[in-house]
Amino acid sequence: MNGIATKYPVLETMNCSLEELKKLQKKAFLSFYLRPDYLITQARKDGFVLIKTAAAIFKEV
Repeated sequence: MNGIATKYPVLETMNCSLEELKKLQKKAFLSFYLRPDYLITQARKDGFVLIKTAAAIFKEV
């Protein structure tokens, strides 16, 4: 994958507009990546790199 699927929804459905899908995708990413267990595990693995990555994620979202 070239990363486009992680930044923008790939399709639009009859029941959800592209904007609604973007909002749902943002909510899903944030709820996954801001879990305390995930953050603690990543901090142990990456340390300072985690802070830089989190800042980049929040810029994009």
